[in-house]
Amino acid sequence: MSSDIPYPPRFHREMMPAWLDAVTRALGEAGPDLSRPFRWCELGCGAGLNALVTAAVHPLAQVVAMDTDSAQIARLRRDAAGPDNLQAVHSAVRTLSDEQAGKPFDVVATHGVLSWTSPGARQAALDVIARRLQPGGLVYARTT
Repeated sequence: MSSDIPYPPRFHREMMPAWLDAVTRALGEAGPDLSRPFRWCELGCGAGLNALVTAAVHPLAQVVAMDTDSAQIARLRRDAAGPDNLQAVHSAVRTLSDEQAGKPFDVVATHGVLSWTSPGARQAALDVIARRLQPGGLVYARTT
């Protein structure tokens, strides 16, 4: 799927592992140890700016960025020529396979996907989160 009007690159600091870790700790909850290697996934990454920043700032992390828009994924693959720890996946959430996703994630982030998509796609995203999130992992899901 490709859009006539690409989703513009946006940086959301709230999706960054350090931000999520700080908020989790401030709320008195335990999260994954992000000082060690971890897996981070963005469902609906668009141009992948958040994934690029995460991969650059956390070289020990394995970053997976997924989107249905082939043009956006092509752009991300072109822009991600540097970080070896970033995988750009062209897939709809409902068809994202465990093979494409790899091992379970310590962090799953999604911005808007749960409110901008059809009920079926929304449920598929929630299913991916439930199936692919490591026990004790963190989810960032902004709906607006």
